[in-house]
Amino acid sequence: MSNNFVTAIKSRINYQVFLLLTLIVLLFVFDHLTDGVIMKRNVIFRLTENVMEVGLIALSMTLVIATGGIDLSVGYAMALAAIMMGLTYEKTGSMVAAVAVCLLTGMLCGALNGLIIAKAGIPPLVTTLATFSLYTGVSKCIAGSNIFSAFPEGMTILITHRLFGIIPYQFILFLVLASLFAFAFNRTRYGRYLRGMGFNEQTVRFSGVNIGLTKFNIYVLAGLMSAIAAIVYLCRLPAAKPDIGININLETITAVVLGGTSIVGGVASIEGTVLSILILGVLRKGLSLIGLGGDKYNFILGIILVFCLIGFSFLNGQITLTRKKVTE
Repeated sequence: MSNNFVTAIKSRINYQVFLLLTLIVLLFVFDHLTDGVIMKRNVIFRLTENVMEVGLIALSMTLVIATGGIDLSVGYAMALAAIMMGLTYEKTGSMVAAVAVCLLTGMLCGALNGLIIAKAGIPPLVTTLATFSLYTGVSKCIAGSNIFSAFPEGMTILITHRLFGIIPYQFILFLVLASLFAFAFNRTRYGRYLRGMGFNEQTVRFSGVNIGLTKFNIYVLAGLMSAIAAIVYLCRLPAAKPDIGININLETITAVVLGGTSIVGGVASIEGTVLSILILGVLRKGLSLIGLGGDKYNFILGIILVFCLIGFSFLNGQITLTRKKVTE
């Protein structure tokens, strides 16, 4: 088991080099297609603005998928958290209360997912398919046809103000959180437990780890990150409505899988997820500059996800084979 696991880790490191090269190539390609526009200082640092919500959620989704799970409700939890934030501010006029309710809503959404998965033993795919419908329904019942947009002007500070006049603050937030996630996942016992759960859950259970509690915590974290993403989204586009998270799930899963995380669990990479978010940011901005945004971007995302799944099939097969050998 040890040799195969080390081989899988080395494969992911080599893959991260490939991702970095892909990012550089994409920048040069779009630099040519846009006559150098994308490489201008005021443009290149804005590549991340439209994918930061995806990036924040992808950090926690990496941990979820590392355990062999999945969360299809994150985009809808984000929408619900945004609506609750807008509703609270409309009723109270307090931004502190609105942010607190937003974060609490996200955590409650994640807690419901974690409780069903950990206690009832329902598979994550089935659970989060059900809860994303629930969260969508609740959002529509609360908001109806209303759009909550009466937010204070100070919310736009993440967009209108930049470090040194060029680096968006939401990108700095993303990098800080990514560093914390990478440290926890790569350098702590908790990260080893998460990888072990995806690789062979029974072995981790026999080691005395509370599997149910660990899963519960991971899904609560995913809900919290969805709420933080909702706040960042509203700072960029202050309009809370039920459909703001429709495409988040596809982009998030694509980013995580493109970043080198095995869809069957056991092997994951926060660093790879960060690189894949940057790649998606370049793709989105570059395609937009040449007039191929919107649905064409989603089409390309789908193609990327399919090819990632096919490309990782060999490594995933190795991990599955190792699991069987361990259980035997």
